[in-house]
Amino acid sequence: MYDVHFVWRNQASSVFVAGEFNNWIPIPLLLVDYVWQLSISLNQGEYRYKYIVNGNWCIDYDQEVDNILGHQNNLIQIHPESPRRVFRK
Repeated sequence: MYDVHFVWRNQASSVFVAGEFNNWIPIPLLLVDYVWQLSISLNQGEYRYKYIVNGNWCIDYDQEVDNILGHQNNLIQIHPESPRRVFRK
C-alpha cells in the first residue's frame, strides 16, 4: 500500500474526492488550517479521480489529466518506485 495525499487549497465550503479507487463514492476532505486534506492508502496501479467542490465535479488542472471519450479525469499512477504522492490544488 502507498500513502496518497489529496490537498485542495482553494476556498470552498465542501470538498470531496471520488475515483476508481473507491468506485466513485465521494470521500470528504477535512479542512485543516484553511487547507482541505485527505490521506488514503492505495495499492499499486492507475486510478482516475475527480474532486467534488461545493457540489460540482471538477479536476485539478495542475495534476495529470486523462481524457477518455471526452471525459476529463485526474490520473494517479502508483508504482513501487513512486515517491510520496501529494495531489493539490
